[in-house]
Amino acid sequence: MLTILTRPPGFNIYLIKEWVRKLLGRNRGPDSVLRSLRDGMGELEVPFLINPQKNKITEDVHVLLGCKTLKEAIKLKRAGKIKKLIAGPSICLSPEECGGIFYSKEIDKIVFPSSWPKDYFVSIDPYFKDKIEIWPSGVKIPKTEGLKTKTERKIDFLIFNKLKDPLVTGRIINSISKKTKHYKIIDYGDFNQEEYVDLLKDTKTLVYVGKSESQGLALQEAWAYNVPTLVYNFGYWKYGGYYWKSSDINAPYLSEKSGLLFKTNSELEHIIEGIDSEKINFLPHLYCSENLSDRKSAEIFLKIIRSI
Repeated sequence: MLTILTRPPGFNIYLIKEWVRKLLGRNRGPDSVLRSLRDGMGELEVPFLINPQKNKITEDVHVLLGCKTLKEAIKLKRAGKIKKLIAGPSICLSPEECGGIFYSKEIDKIVFPSSWPKDYFVSIDPYFKDKIEIWPSGVKIPKTEGLKTKTERKIDFLIFNKLKDPLVTGRIINSISKKTKHYKIIDYGDFNQEEYVDLLKDTKTLVYVGKSESQGLALQEAWAYNVPTLVYNFGYWKYGGYYWKSSDINAPYLSEKSGLLFKTNSELEHIIEGIDSEKINFLPHLYCSENLSDRKSAEIFLKIIRSI
């Protein structure tokens, strides 16, 4: 049986913080990853435990979140209580963080949500080439019958503003306004999950403006509701003294079925013209249901465990 850990075992400050988040209804990225794994494993009828008491932790352990949590799991493996130990994706953003914990021989596999973060780690140290596996989290897939058709949706373009650069956003609005389209802007952090889903249900196309995404769950959620995404191509990622450039850094799982990248106004306007003339067609719901569902994510995760 699998044990999933998102905090160190026992009563501690991490448990208190978890209670507070639940009371306030605040979800983080790791919460969505945990939900997906929990639901996907449930669909596959695979038993698992989430943050059990220390004496009930099983031999197969996945530390999803936290350096301190991983340190405790490593201690348990050294003591012979754990046989298989998987870590990630929400642990470290560089190999030397958390005292270089990712180099611990007790860790059997590290999981990252997409290829470009792995490529970045491997560029620093080839040690991680065989250590890191790719494991995308899934999203809930609503049934097609419950979704509005394109003609029934009122918002032509929903602009998801995560970059919050007035110049970039202004240029995008200008391109959309040329076509006299109805658009709406939402700023990252100013809405909750339910509000976002309600908007997606009434949106024809999402324009996503951000710096980088290790996976892009907000994009996947749009695809699940049959909303294609036009993603601003920022093109690189910076963290401390590190710099990484990649073609998929803004949307690792974007495909021709789910949307397109754009960099300039002319590129965006050309795509909009293609959508209007129906020369460009997308199948985001189909793509997401086949590749990025909770069930598919759990299947990939189980394959990683069984390979150890």
